[in-house]
Amino acid sequence: MIPKTVSPKVLARRRVLLVSGALILGVVLLTWRAAHNSGGSERRIAAIRTAGEPTSLPEVATWAGSIPDAENGAPRIVELLEGVRRVDTQNIPQRGKPWTREALEWAASERVRLQPVRDGLRSALKATRFRYPIDVTNGVTRLRVPSLLLTLSGSVALAFWAEHSSALSQPSESAAALLDGIRLARTMDDEVFLTSRRGRTAGLMIIAIRTENCLTRSPLTPDGLAELQAAFLAADQPDGMTRVLVAERAYGLDAFELESSEFTATLANSGSAQRRTGESQLESVGQAVLEQVYDLGGGRGADREYYLESMEALITATRQAESVRLNAVKALDERFDHESPRWNRPRSRTLLGPIFSTAQMDQRLTTALRCAGTACAIERYRASHGGQLPARLADLVPAYLATVPLDPADQQPLRYRILDPGYVVYGLGEDGEDHQGNDRRQSGSGRTGTDDAFTVER
Repeated sequence: MIPKTVSPKVLARRRVLLVSGALILGVVLLTWRAAHNSGGSERRIAAIRTAGEPTSLPEVATWAGSIPDAENGAPRIVELLEGVRRVDTQNIPQRGKPWTREALEWAASERVRLQPVRDGLRSALKATRFRYPIDVTNGVTRLRVPSLLLTLSGSVALAFWAEHSSALSQPSESAAALLDGIRLARTMDDEVFLTSRRGRTAGLMIIAIRTENCLTRSPLTPDGLAELQAAFLAADQPDGMTRVLVAERAYGLDAFELESSEFTATLANSGSAQRRTGESQLESVGQAVLEQVYDLGGGRGADREYYLESMEALITATRQAESVRLNAVKALDERFDHESPRWNRPRSRTLLGPIFSTAQMDQRLTTALRCAGTACAIERYRASHGGQLPARLADLVPAYLATVPLDPADQQPLRYRILDPGYVVYGLGEDGEDHQGNDRRQSGSGRTGTDDAFTVER
């Protein structure tokens, strides 16, 4: 039987019908997928509200609470530090290096310049409550970046003051400046923004590092050491990260409602991302097409669902006992690195990256604070034992330490080695191996093969 010949017009009509049917089916499937993803997100958001936690930044303001102006010490700190040129730390000798005549002359002039700031901070840090000013950018509330930078500048100034005082054989003044450096960083304790948590961590790390330098150069007074020890150990508050994550989740939910251009601009203004420059017209068109696919294909809904799922897992992990917290966060970070590159997770990738890095910084800070507090106890022991170092950290208990602090990496007591001269107190580094206190800052070998160490070379 001879088959019938189909005319070109009929073939064309059939093709149009097939393509149209495929498009309609595709739109139906995409709409269903978007609705399905949205439903999952809405259930998670409802659960967050039931728990009494914020799901938008206006709710964060109420949830975080306010501080009466009369009790708020932060505006005075900002006023003191505004317009003050930052100390050039390149002029400060590294640990174990002597001060040169030129460096001492420079430091003397810096001390005169910073004297009003130092005197003002002594008074301002006596306040007990702090809340820094905020800005609203494209409808998104963030801690003012200039305020954050000012507090870090203040930390550097106090660290300089402590080191110069040590060089001038003024141990009481050196300890007082280090104590105020800890207090300044801790004015961020009650802030609920990720940037404030990073600022707090950076400020405390600056003071811990400079305490190493001061103790390497000369001993501090027993009273100053006791105060420093208590201050370092009291600053060990990893639970604060949970509060920050709850607020940051609300920020992320607001960010998912922004159009692509607003999202990029908001992140650029908050310091979380950089603007793209020199983008060609073809790239712009391609980006626009991808955004349409992202929205029509249910990408935004899937992205938000992944973001909420990841944040819920991370918040749950930070609420765990310390013995499981570190490994839980590390496992989530590794999972994020593997899963986030997918096409429908661009905003989760952008928002969660800084969150995971901050969580890692926070855990490193815990080790640094415990090592610094333990080193102060060692110095107190040495001062009362004719310069002799303890043979082991257990010798510090109970006269100088209630108990030897644990290394958060493996929940074992911190490690300790006597050097020639001095000693090192340390916790395990990121690889979980004991490298005998090999300090990454001194060895220059990066994170691999190093420990989180506090070293005194005296």
